[in-house]
Amino acid sequence: TDLKNAARAACLDHPDYFWFLESWFYNYEAEMHGKQKIQVLRPNYHLNGKKVSAGSQELLEAQIAFYEKAEEIVTGIPVNLTSEYEIALYLHDYLINHITYSLDGNHDSAFSALVNGQAACYGYSKAYQYLLNAAGIRARTITGSCVDSDGNKVGHAWNEVWIDGACYFTDVTWDDWVDATIHSYFMIDLQTMSADHTPDSMFT
Repeated sequence: TDLKNAARAACLDHPDYFWFLESWFYNYEAEMHGKQKIQVLRPNYHLNGKKVSAGSQELLEAQIAFYEKAEEIVTGIPVNLTSEYEIALYLHDYLINHITYSLDGNHDSAFSALVNGQAACYGYSKAYQYLLNAAGIRARTITGSCVDSDGNKVGHAWNEVWIDGACYFTDVTWDDWVDATIHSYFMIDLQTMSADHTPDSMFT
């Protein structure tokens, strides 16, 4: 349990670990060191829906592509946008205009969101977290559940963002409509977000 929680915390803190999807791809092995039994986490690395080696050229190229794309986006923030709110709004709208909702490949990764332009909610959230952090804005990804348009409770992810010292919540995925960009879930307070978003216990 401790290893699992540590792996999940590392991935939540580092969206750039896009090759290690902690939800599924890890296993534990017991190794004997003298008389001591040690539990070892051995992650499985995945890229675009297939397993890759940790030091492979394919993964290295993907890492370079990810960092270059993220830098391009952040350095592309218009110079006239100087407040944290304006920058957060720009990045929110950028993702909506450049990502298509998809469950293909590594849809839960920031890499898929930024480089492939395809992601599900976890990918949207981790990409937004990474870009905000790179722009100097404190943010993290929140996982939990939400109530969808049919009234069903489903797993979901969104962001906690600190703007000028105050905490707000943003759901980029729910603001991404097919034919429009909306801001219904951009920088809203906890009470409003809690109406249809329930975080996992680790975030409460």
